[in-house]
Amino acid sequence: MKNIHYNIKRIGLIAIVSAFTFTGCSEYLEQEPLDSVTEAVYFKTPEQFELAANYFYRQSFGYDDGDQSSDLSGNLETSPSYGQGQTSIPTSDEIWDNNYDQMREANQLIEKAAEYDGNQSEITSYVATAHFFRAWNHYKLLLRFGGVPIVTRSLDVDSEELHAPRNSRYEVVNQIFIDLDVAIAGLPSENTIPDSEKGKLSTEAAKSFKARILLYEATWEKYVGTATDGDGLNVGAGSNKPAGYPSVEEMLTEAKQQSLAVINSAAYQLWDHRAEFGDRNLFYLFSLEDDGSNPAGLSKANNREFIIQTVYDNPLRRINQNLTHSKKHTPSRKLMDMYLCSDGLPVQHSSVFEGYDEMISEFQNRDYRLTSFVSEPLKEYWGWGNSTNGGGAQYGVDFADAGTNFDYRYVPQLTSPASRT
Repeated sequence: MKNIHYNIKRIGLIAIVSAFTFTGCSEYLEQEPLDSVTEAVYFKTPEQFELAANYFYRQSFGYDDGDQSSDLSGNLETSPSYGQGQTSIPTSDEIWDNNYDQMREANQLIEKAAEYDGNQSEITSYVATAHFFRAWNHYKLLLRFGGVPIVTRSLDVDSEELHAPRNSRYEVVNQIFIDLDVAIAGLPSENTIPDSEKGKLSTEAAKSFKARILLYEATWEKYVGTATDGDGLNVGAGSNKPAGYPSVEEMLTEAKQQSLAVINSAAYQLWDHRAEFGDRNLFYLFSLEDDGSNPAGLSKANNREFIIQTVYDNPLRRINQNLTHSKKHTPSRKLMDMYLCSDGLPVQHSSVFEGYDEMISEFQNRDYRLTSFVSEPLKEYWGWGNSTNGGGAQYGVDFADAGTNFDYRYVPQLTSPASRT
């Protein structure tokens, strides 16, 4: 009996320990990751929503995409090889891949916002930012492909949208308008965004973007019509129109209204610093850095012309392009001749055009855009030139005092592919 009693006690102990062990294992295995940030442990505070929304700017603006998806035009590759029939049609497209990748993150923030336990007003602007970027991604896809599958939720590997047919361009445009209306309502005015937050989207930015799309789509429908719709199966994406879809006249009217609202907001003003820069006024519009980058001591805060801007930071987010210290774009002969002369006439008909006899002659009496965007031969440029010990000239330092080993004159290399035109 003693042995039997002992065995019974032992069996009971094993059962208790086993139950505890399996329960403990289940709870242990179901813990959230402790060494990484995931959606399961994120989106709990307004600060986390803000950081997630801030990440959208890095993806869709500037040079970080590594492909053409950062170009709002969505144009195809312009290499001459396409015109010469030397390139086969690709089976993949970075604009397609990257925009759907980016769209997932916007969708995820929107979904998590619906689950947020706090006050929704705390995250309104961040949700509006997500809607703006979802519209941005759909628009870039529209420019590239016309009608595309609309995605308004974060997908899984078995989501039906992965194998869904294309939506018509009308459905895509309608979804863009829906998202931008949310963005317009939820984003702050540019007038209320503090200097430390400049670069974040404003309601004026969303209105401007919607006006651009309204104008684009209205003129497309006016001049192209249904020619690219197809049957939605074998050709094109179809002609399905959502209920209440605006007419061409309605889109053009709203485009004017949204644009006028931005103009009347007094949040922006045209760049005009001719008093400080003279004929170099336009150059500094596009290359203004800090107050040491120009003779007038202006900073980016003095430029109130941009509506949507990309903000770079030297320690945290570098552009990796030294705009004011480098040689400018090398144009083609066609572009050079397209710049008008100072009398407003093209080079073929202007009496003030100096001709091509000397390297610098065609730069005389020309549109200031030419001398702002194109390097003039034999002219000294800040930081551009040959040096035996590296480095460039500091702004404000007389070139004659920079040292005998420096020569900052720009001289075209006529045998180089980069400047042979």
